[in-house]
Amino acid sequence: MKIKYDDCANSELFELAIKRIGKKGYWHVIGELQGRGSRDVFQKAVLWCKSTVRQERELGASILGQLGLQKDHFRKHSIKILMCLLDDSDVDVIASAAYALGHRRAADAVQKLVSLSHHPKVEVRQSIVSGLLT
Repeated sequence: MKIKYDDCANSELFELAIKRIGKKGYWHVIGELQGRGSRDVFQKAVLWCKSTVRQERELGASILGQLGLQKDHFRKHSIKILMCLLDDSDVDVIASAAYALGHRRAADAVQKLVSLSHHPKVEVRQSIVSGLLT
């Protein structure tokens, strides 16, 4: 059963996303934030992408990957931030950024993604393939 988040403030959804990492319902929360496509969600996701907390960077990348996608909101700025995350020290952050760049169909990211195709971690290589195919 899908939970309705209509009555939840953006701040509540961000808190819920952190609590649900790796658990059932995680992507529903992320999808709700992405679907809202608001400047408030964008700004919080950008802030998280710059966080010292790995989980926040990972979540920020996931949100930016499809934030306001139907109207292509914040596309250029999102791509720029996501490309920077490809240099992150954490495998999960890199993978989230690569998947997100694929959703954004970021032609500017192709060269950087290809350069990571020999990354030692399989999770990163898989995300690179997805990022290039999407």
